Amino acid sequence: MTIHIPLGTITSDTGPSISRPKYVIDTRNSQDDIRDVLSCLRSSKKIIVLTGAGISTAANIPDFRSSSGLFNGRNDKKGKSKEYNAKDLFHVKCLSSHKSLASHHILINTLASLSESASPTPFHQYIESLSRNDQLLRCYTQNIDALELKAGLQMGISSTSKSKSNSRISKLQNRNVNTMSLDHLINPLLEKSVLKTTVEEQIVIQAVPLHGLITDLRCTFCHTKIPMSDHLPLPPYAIPCPTCKLHSDIRDALYERRRPSGLLRADVVLYGEEHPQGELIGQMIEKDLKSVDCLLVVGTTLSIPGIKRIVKEISKKLHYSSNRGKSKKNKNKVILINNEYPKGNWEGVFDYWISGDIQDITNNYLTNTVYLEELIIKNNENEKKLPITPKKERMRSIFPPTPESIDRITYKLDHKIEEQIDKQYETPMQNKRKRNRKEEKFECLIPSPISLKRKYKKKEVMVEINRDRENTPTPLSKPV
Repeated sequence: MTIHIPLGTITSDTGPSISRPKYVIDTRNSQDDIRDVLSCLRSSKKIIVLTGAGISTAANIPDFRSSSGLFNGRNDKKGKSKEYNAKDLFHVKCLSSHKSLASHHILINTLASLSESASPTPFHQYIESLSRNDQLLRCYTQNIDALELKAGLQMGISSTSKSKSNSRISKLQNRNVNTMSLDHLINPLLEKSVLKTTVEEQIVIQAVPLHGLITDLRCTFCHTKIPMSDHLPLPPYAIPCPTCKLHSDIRDALYERRRPSGLLRADVVLYGEEHPQGELIGQMIEKDLKSVDCLLVVGTTLSIPGIKRIVKEISKKLHYSSNRGKSKKNKNKVILINNEYPKGNWEGVFDYWISGDIQDITNNYLTNTVYLEELIIKNNENEKKLPITPKKERMRSIFPPTPESIDRITYKLDHKIEEQIDKQYETPMQNKRKRNRKEEKFECLIPSPISLKRKYKKKEVMVEINRDRENTPTPLSKPV
């Protein structure tokens, strides 16, 4: 069951209206339910925040699937292509032809300029406050605008496992500088990336970009990253990689065989391709599943299959741990803040769905100090009003005591007093002996007739030997 808390009016930009599922129930008292949500967020210590494009619309960065978004029909505005739909320009096939590549670069230029001039929204500042208070376990964002980095969060993907790229970097680190290797001389950008990875491993990563960042360009062959600001605006043709070009020029000067070179593209995951660091993200999510205690999903319609799987796995883990716990504090740990409810089957996933403008909810409730102080006072008053359940008294026997029962009670009391006195005056050697006695295992074996015969035979033989010794004198013995 999911409780719906409507806060504010829903605008027409949210897209087509969707029929609400049966398991979504309207709240009876919105103020009490919003207090439960806020108390849950205040008491949680390991919060995972999963964000979408809805948190960046207040910074004049368009979303994708609303009525005014990039994916809704053809866009005839300035800086956008009239021939191709924006959804087609976010597919990996657009990199193969010259016409689609030119329009793809135009779209990337507009998004890069918007994200560069944008400033963090109040909800971005709220995520940073969670990390400042040591409440944020991780922020997984689907956005490519890097506003979390501007808000003060450390962004990136931790390289914990040994992938192909990491093994190549470790080989470069372990090589001897004195050896005349060609990669050492002509790959300065790769050495910078090696230094970056070593520094990133020491810094705790707080925000993970699930779909890449628009601030960088990546080579399709050597995977070196270059800041996009050096190449803006992007030309309508493919950009050759400077590292690969330098590599090929030096090989030509040394009369060595040429190697293939790559092209620069935006470091963004497009439709129709796999994430180049998907294994590392999966390992981070598995690690966070062990310690998460609250999930906050904000500004996303959850239409991508990989994001659906992440949300359902975290919700399953939280609800399993809350069912095992006896206290009510472990419940209501999965919260959705979005204008519309996601499509598909989400029964038993979300505990609360708050609909309304994300920035208004952040300013009026999440970061409103006056409202939070009132919430703390009311919670303290409710705790004082709670009735204390009296302890149950033990049932006493109706029958009068007999002499035997009195003797048993006195014997037990005397035995306990003796044990306490013995413990007070025990020496360390006595303690060791008691432990050894407890550890010893005594075995009681029933003697068999064969074992008895052996014992009697041994005794008879010993008696005969002793008689012979008495009768026969030894050589040293003197005659009397």
